[in-house]
Amino acid sequence: LGAHSLFFSFSLPARGRGREHQPAMPPFFIKPENALGKARDLENVGKPALALETLHDVITNRRYNKQWTKVHEDIMVKYIDLCISLRKAHLAKDGLHQYRNIVGQTAISSLETIIKHYLQSSEKRVEEARGESERVALDVDDLEASETPESLLLAMVSDEGAKDRTDRVVLTPWLKFLWEAYRTVLDILRNNAKLESLYQDTAKQAFKFCLNYERKHEFRRLCDLLRFHLQQVINPKTAAPNNINLNSAESLQLHLEVRFEQLDVASKLELWQEAYKAIEDIALLMERSTKTPKPQMLALYYTKLSTVFWMSKDYVYHAAACHRLFHLSKELKKNFSNEEAQALASTVLLATLSVPIRASQEVEMQLAEYATPEQHTEKQVRLTNLLRSNSLNAPTREELIQELVNLNIMQYVDFELKDLFHWIEREFHPLQLCKKVQPLFEHIAKQEQLKKYIEPLRNIVLVRLFKQLSQIYSSMKVSTLCRLIPFADAFQIEKFVVQAIKDQYLQMRLCHRTKSISFGANMFTSQADEVDEGPQLQSLQSEMVRSQLTTLSKRLHQAVDLINPAARQQMLQRRHAAIYENLPGKVEREHRQMLERKGIIEKRVEYIEALGKIRANEELERQQRQREEARQQEAARLAEEAERRNKQRIEREREEIEKQQAMERLENMRKTAIGLRTLETLKPEDLAEMDADEILAKQVEQLEKERREQATKLRAQEKRVDYLERAKRLEELPLLKEHLEHTKKENERLWNEQLHVRIEAAKRDHALALETKARLLPVVAHQKDFVKQVMARRTAEYQRLKENYEAALRRQEQERAAQEAERERREREEELRQQKQRQEEEARRAQQQKEDEERAEKQRREREAFTAKQNEIAETQRRREAEIEERKRREAGSAPAPSSSSSSTAGPQGSWRDRERERQNAGGPSSA
Repeated sequence: LGAHSLFFSFSLPARGRGREHQPAMPPFFIKPENALGKARDLENVGKPALALETLHDVITNRRYNKQWTKVHEDIMVKYIDLCISLRKAHLAKDGLHQYRNIVGQTAISSLETIIKHYLQSSEKRVEEARGESERVALDVDDLEASETPESLLLAMVSDEGAKDRTDRVVLTPWLKFLWEAYRTVLDILRNNAKLESLYQDTAKQAFKFCLNYERKHEFRRLCDLLRFHLQQVINPKTAAPNNINLNSAESLQLHLEVRFEQLDVASKLELWQEAYKAIEDIALLMERSTKTPKPQMLALYYTKLSTVFWMSKDYVYHAAACHRLFHLSKELKKNFSNEEAQALASTVLLATLSVPIRASQEVEMQLAEYATPEQHTEKQVRLTNLLRSNSLNAPTREELIQELVNLNIMQYVDFELKDLFHWIEREFHPLQLCKKVQPLFEHIAKQEQLKKYIEPLRNIVLVRLFKQLSQIYSSMKVSTLCRLIPFADAFQIEKFVVQAIKDQYLQMRLCHRTKSISFGANMFTSQADEVDEGPQLQSLQSEMVRSQLTTLSKRLHQAVDLINPAARQQMLQRRHAAIYENLPGKVEREHRQMLERKGIIEKRVEYIEALGKIRANEELERQQRQREEARQQEAARLAEEAERRNKQRIEREREEIEKQQAMERLENMRKTAIGLRTLETLKPEDLAEMDADEILAKQVEQLEKERREQATKLRAQEKRVDYLERAKRLEELPLLKEHLEHTKKENERLWNEQLHVRIEAAKRDHALALETKARLLPVVAHQKDFVKQVMARRTAEYQRLKENYEAALRRQEQERAAQEAERERREREEELRQQKQRQEEEARRAQQQKEDEERAEKQRREREAFTAKQNEIAETQRRREAEIEERKRREAGSAPAPSSSSSSTAGPQGSWRDRERERQNAGGPSSA
C-alpha cells in the first residue's frame, strides 16, 4: 500500500486542474524503458488494467515514438500479453495500428513478429478455454443421476444443453476475441507487398478457425473481407510503392492458394454460395495471370466447380465441368491409369445423361425466375466464363453427348454404363426401357461416387419413355404405365407428368375419371419448338398438322422441277443476274450501314466511359464521406476514451482513501483472536481490495471453512486404506517399464538371430533347388508324355463318371418327381381330413351352443315361474291382511259408540302394521 500511495502521489495531477493544463505525459514516463518496468511492477502487484493503460499511453504518445527502437518491440509484446489476459480486443487493435505507424518501413520484421505473437497467444488461450470447457462439462458429482433440478429447469426455458451453456460462458468469449484478432491482423496487413506472405498465412489460419469451430457466419464475413481487400488490390485508391502487384507471379500464386483454401473450407461447411464466390475470384485471378496455372490447381478448380454446379442444380454446367476435368487429366496427367480413366469417364457419362431435356430457350426463360432475357443471358455468360472453354456459347445437352461420341470417351466407360447410354440415347423400345435400365440403376447405386446421379437419370428415363410412348400410343391406362415403370409409384408418375406438362416439353392430358393418359390430345397444339433429339419413330399428329403447309410447298417444288426442269434453271439464272446487278449498290449501302454502326458503337462506348467516370466519381465521393465519418467516429472515440480515463483516475483516488480507512480497521481487528485467525488466511493484495464488511464476512466464511475442513478430514480417513496400494503401484511402474524395455531388446536380438538362420537356410534351399532342377531337366519331356497319358485316362474316366452321374441324376429327378406327387397327394388327403375335422368341430360347437341356449331358456322360464309364484303368495298375504282389517273395522262398528269428545280426539284408525309401528316408536311392548 505504501508503494501504491507513492506511485499515485507522483502520477496523479493535483485536484482542481483540468486536462488542458496537464502535461502530455507524467515526468515518470518520459522514457519507454521506465514505462515498461512500471507496467511489470503493476502486473506483479495485481494491477494488469493499470499496467495496460500505462503502456497504451506510451504507444499512443507521438512525441516519443518518432523513431523505432528494440524497446518498442518489448513494450508491444507486454502490451499484447496484457490485452489477451484482460480480453481487450479493441485496445489490441488500436495498439497494433499505432505500432504499424511507429515501425513504418524500417522494421517490418518487428511488426511481423508482434503479429505472430498476438495470433499464437490468442490461439493458445482459445485452446486452454476449450479444454477448460470440456473439463467443466465432465465435472459431474453423481454419475448415476441423469438429471438435476437445475438442468430440468434450464431445459424448460432453453433448448441449450449443459455443454452449450458451458461453451457460451467459457469458450465463446475467447472465440470472439480470436475472431477479432484475425480481423485486426488482416486489416493491418492488407495491400502490403512486404507482409503479403503473413497476410495469406493469417487468412488460412482464419479459415481453419472457422472450420474447426463451425463458425459459418464468421466465415461469410471473412470471405467478404478478403473479397473487399482483393478489390482494393485490383483498384487501389492511391499508388504506393508497397502495394501488391498482381502482375507478379508470386503474388498471384499466393492469392490463388488462399482462394483454393477458401473454396475447400466453404465446401466442407456446405456454404455453396461462398464457394461459388470463391470460384469467381479464382477465375478472375486466372484471367489476370500471364502463365498457365498448374495442372493440379486446374484439376482441383474443375472438381470444386463441378460440385458447386451440382449443388446449385445447374446440371448442364456440371457436366461441362466434368468434361473439362476429364480432358485435363487425360492430356496433362502423366500417370493416368485405366482405373482413373474409367472412373472419370463414367462420371462424365452419367453427368451428361443427367442433364434435363428442356424445352426451347424462350420457354425456359418464361419458366425461369428472370425478369428479362438479358438477365438470363448474363447468367449463362457468367457461368460459361467459369468453365474457361474456347466456346462463347452456353453448353447444351446435344453438344455434350456429341462430344462424348466424337472424342471417344465411351471407350473408357464401364460396360454396364455403356448399355445405359445405348438404351437412353439410341434404342427405341418404350415397353422394355425401364426394365432394362433398372438393373443398371442398382449397379450405379453400389458406387458411392455415382449414386447421386440416380434421381436425375430416372427423370431422363421417364422423359424418354413418355416421348416414345407418345409416338406409338394415343392413350394408355395409368395402371399399365405403372407396370412399365418399376422404380416409381402412381403418385410420383402423376407428379412428374404434371410438371412436364407445365414445363411444356411433353404434350399429354391426365384424366382421373378414366384413369388414363392421352398423348398429343390437341391436334392444333404442338410441343415447344426444339431440335429433335433421342430415338425417333414418327412425329405426333399435332406436329404433322403444323408442318403440312411446309411439306406441301416442298412437294410442289419437286413436282415443278420434274415437269419443267429448264424453267427452274432459267429462274435461278435470272435471280443470280438480278443479284449481281444490285451488288454494287448493296455493297455501298452495307458500307454506309457499317459506318453508321461504327459511329453508334463509338458513341455508346463514350457514353459508357462517361457513365463509368460518373460512377467512379460517385464512388470516390462515397469513400470520402465514409473516411470523414470514420475520422469523426475516431475523434469521438478518443474524446470518450479521455473522459473515461479521467473518471477512472478519480475512482482510483477514492478507492485509495477507502483502502487507507480499511487498513486502520484491520489494525484494530488484529488485536482479537478471531480477527487474527481470519486475517492470516487473506493475502495483502486481497486485503487492499476489501472493506470492513467484506472482512467480517470473510471471518464468518473462515469459521464455516474450518468446520467443513474438519468434516473433510473425517471423510479422508476412510480413504487412507488405499494409499499404500497406490504407492506400491507407483513404485511398480518404473520397474515394469524397465522390464518392458529389456524384453523388447531381447526379442529384437532373438529376431535378428532367427532372421539370420532363415536367410542361411533359404540360401541352402535355393542352391539345392538349382541342383535338383539341373538333375531333373532331362526327364521333362518324359514327364510331359506321362502327363498327357494320365490326362487322357482321366478325361475318359471323367466322361464315364459324368455319364453315370447324369443317369443317376435323371433317376433321382424321376424319384423326386414321384415323391413330390406322393407328398402332394398326402397333403391333399391331410387337408381334406383337417377340413372334415373343422366341419365336425363346427357342428359340435353349434350343438353345444344350441344346448346352452335351451338351458338358458329353461332357467329363464323357471325364474319367471318362481317370480310369479312369489307375487301370487304376496298378493294372497295382502288379501288376508285386508280381510283381517275389514273384520276388525266391522267389529269396532258393532261396539257401543264412544263419546263425542273421545271420538273427535281419537282420529281415524290405521292398519295393524301402523299401530304396531307407533307402539314401537312410543317405546311400549310389541303386540307380538
